[in-house]
Amino acid sequence: MLIAIVCNQCMSPENPNNKDKDHPNTENQEVKIPSENGEAKTIGNVDKENAGTATRVKSDFAIHIPKGINNESKAPVIFIFDPRANGYLPISKYKNLADEFGFVLVGSNKSQNGQAIEDGLEYYNEMIDGIARKISIDSTRIFAMGFSGGARVAVSIAIQKPGINAVIGCGAGFPAIRQLPKPNFYYFGLVGYKDFNMIELINNDRQLASSGFKNELVIFDGGHDWPPEDEMREAFYAILMKDIKKGLLKKDQNIINEAANYYNTKIEIYTNANRYFDAAETAERAASIMQGIYNTENFKSEVQTFKKKPAYARDLSAMVKTMETENGKQNIYISAFKDKDMDWWDNEINSLKTPVDDLFQERLNKRLISYLGLMSYMMSNKSIQENDMIQAQKNIDIYRSIEPVNPEHAYLNAIVKMNTGDEDAAEGYLQQAIVLGFNNTERFLNEPAFEKLKNKKALLDFMK
Repeated sequence: MLIAIVCNQCMSPENPNNKDKDHPNTENQEVKIPSENGEAKTIGNVDKENAGTATRVKSDFAIHIPKGINNESKAPVIFIFDPRANGYLPISKYKNLADEFGFVLVGSNKSQNGQAIEDGLEYYNEMIDGIARKISIDSTRIFAMGFSGGARVAVSIAIQKPGINAVIGCGAGFPAIRQLPKPNFYYFGLVGYKDFNMIELINNDRQLASSGFKNELVIFDGGHDWPPEDEMREAFYAILMKDIKKGLLKKDQNIINEAANYYNTKIEIYTNANRYFDAAETAERAASIMQGIYNTENFKSEVQTFKKKPAYARDLSAMVKTMETENGKQNIYISAFKDKDMDWWDNEINSLKTPVDDLFQERLNKRLISYLGLMSYMMSNKSIQENDMIQAQKNIDIYRSIEPVNPEHAYLNAIVKMNTGDEDAAEGYLQQAIVLGFNNTERFLNEPAFEKLKNKKALLDFMK
């Protein structure tokens, strides 16, 4: 049941107050709006009189409009869903690509993990109405993109809205549905080798292919996070090539050649590193994506050549072996939350965090640590909801051992201490959570366990 929850819910291992440098808090983001005419703009849902200033707003969505796009020209739009309702984050990561490829980016600041599926569609409708007042949308080139729970939101919207041309899904596959929809949109998946959802994305890719979907999957060097810019570049090239093949864009040989050069460079990097599995996967994607608009015989020939290399068989075997180990380990960990003591957990976690020379073992260890971070968070919450404070305390101790600088374990510990009558300890854990980065005052005020602490001026001042 717990595995089903992890796979099916819009969850991610980064918990609500993780202060990772790539995941800033979404409240009151700074939105810069250059006043120069024609320059690229990254703005929120703000009034025009704010243009030309660097202001702080809390808006429903963030927008990036590349230079040269105006109401007189129809523009392609990518609607983006981040699991923490931070539309500014992916826009800041990919606005240079948007400028290069000519895509308008619109990122939701409302859609987040745990929401009802109909909420995503509501937020999408708000976003499309908002951007339609600023630019003329090319209705044949509307795309959805998301990371983790946001990827599932993007897919669910594409299922409900036939006008969406393609989905870029990062770090998670399709939402839990009884059967796959008709393959009426293109799907481009990306996942890190160190992402605990990697196996899910591999299975998702196979299922889509067998169901008639046009789809691709990139596995890159990274964890459970928005992909690096250069990996996302491939997704942008893929949807561009697809639209050229469908006749939605005029055939531009220079852009096609740029895409081919991108793949050739990527393949060369992998072959120079003796990574023939990755080289073969990249050449295979290149042949699929460029088919019909570029001579792909060289890419197809490279696939066959790379698959005959001993290093290809070695890497494929190592990858399959670690994936099998991963499934077994996850099953062990689920029961271990109740059955194993902290000495066992400390040894296991230390083992996973100890550096190893084997690349595939290192990736596996990172995926398992990421998985345990999510599971310990979920199990801690579950025990608190069931009023089992002894088990909750143990789960939180495991959580702290896995992610010592995550403020969430201190926040949850404060709830446990209040529920066991230790108000002083609870206040201490809240202060620790704040030092580690907790800053969600609304969440604190809405927590029933903190009723006695809500009027403590010193604590509120410290939080501010």
